[in-house]
Amino acid sequence: MPYRLFISTSALLVPLLLHAEPIEVQWKRNVADEWRQSSVRTLDDLPDWEAPRVADPRSPYGGWLSQAVDDGTGFFRVERIDGRWWFVDPGGYRYYSVGLTSVRPRTGEPADTAYAERWADESAWANDTITLMRELGYNAIGRWSRVESLMAVPRRIPYTTSPNFMGSFGREHGLTTWGYGNARYAHNAIPVFHPDFEAHCDALAREELAPLANDAYVLGHFTDNELPMPRNLLETTLAIDPEEIPALRYNLEAAWAWFRERHGPDVTVDAITDEDNLDYLGFVMDRYYAITTAAIRKHTPNHLNLGSRLHGAGIHIDQVIAAAGKHLDVISMNYYNVWAPSEGHLERWHTHSPDTPFLITEFYVKGEDSGMDNDPGAGWIVPTQRDRGLWYQHFTMRLLEAPNSVGWHYFNYQDSPGDSNKGILNTRFEPHLDFIELMTPIHEHVYSLRQYFGEITAN
Repeated sequence: MPYRLFISTSALLVPLLLHAEPIEVQWKRNVADEWRQSSVRTLDDLPDWEAPRVADPRSPYGGWLSQAVDDGTGFFRVERIDGRWWFVDPGGYRYYSVGLTSVRPRTGEPADTAYAERWADESAWANDTITLMRELGYNAIGRWSRVESLMAVPRRIPYTTSPNFMGSFGREHGLTTWGYGNARYAHNAIPVFHPDFEAHCDALAREELAPLANDAYVLGHFTDNELPMPRNLLETTLAIDPEEIPALRYNLEAAWAWFRERHGPDVTVDAITDEDNLDYLGFVMDRYYAITTAAIRKHTPNHLNLGSRLHGAGIHIDQVIAAAGKHLDVISMNYYNVWAPSEGHLERWHTHSPDTPFLITEFYVKGEDSGMDNDPGAGWIVPTQRDRGLWYQHFTMRLLEAPNSVGWHYFNYQDSPGDSNKGILNTRFEPHLDFIELMTPIHEHVYSLRQYFGEITAN
């Protein structure tokens, strides 16, 4: 049975029950924690907002059909229009990216049995999945997805790629191990000063990205995922034993050269300050972004560079944000441990990358009523699927308000057997309806809402 008709589009346009008092949602960070509660803002809390009777009209790429910027370049770009950042789609329409990550079938039971019962092959799965995404208002496919299958369907959706420049180079040199969600690097040092790294990036971009160079549906390329951003990187780098890890001796040499140029030839590790550590981290990331950006520009010059999907400390370090803003078209961020995007974070990102917008590329919330473990992962735990939807409205409306935001990609498509309730579908590929019914109106009216918040800001 295909995905379509899980829910009717008209049902999603029925307004929520109006409420006079703020809605409170219970939450906890970890399974063993006590419940707390915080208020959420929903669509019904917006003054003078009334949802249109039909969804915002879309271009073939998912852009805002009633808001043409120009005739388009044939590829995605970013542009600041009246003080607010937008993607502009290949046809020249304003585009705000509402994406879904990890769009791929999970393995293990009961997912394997449910997949076999529903689809004859991966092509059938891909067709039904794109149909579902369109029904739910998504206009982008995020990272970790089965791109080859999803791009073979008749009506495509813009997608992202990730050549994984540093991750693949680190594996080749035995410098990485896999942790929960990202790679771990020896000494938290990415080997960006290794003399072979630049050639590696060039070759990888030639192999993986050059064949896509004329594909208008490429939203952009992620360079890597969640690289380490330690606040003491200079200290840990100067402690590297080059005999133990020969591939990192170039990092050691570069760190000493940078440190001595800054403080003189006789400086010792005892003189390292917090500022030295953070400035050195910015120096490392500047080199990383310069090399990976050059590879992308050379082999796929018409596509956007979406960066390395910053996370954790990285999104809070000014030097990292500045280095990203210097080289990237869009700064991508995996954003957790906040109830909603904070004014302080939004202001910091604007201050240190004033000419580069940001895209939230991961966030999620888990429902206790799913019956899943819900222990792994950084997202909040809330009691029910309806609470997931209420929080989703609260979180995403804050992004729609932000002038330097160009969208979000939710994590993720499907719950993973034995893991957590992160998906919009359960392990049997069935939708979490109470979640979806509150999520989808945001998607359907994302452009009207973006205009609404822009008008409020302007006034």
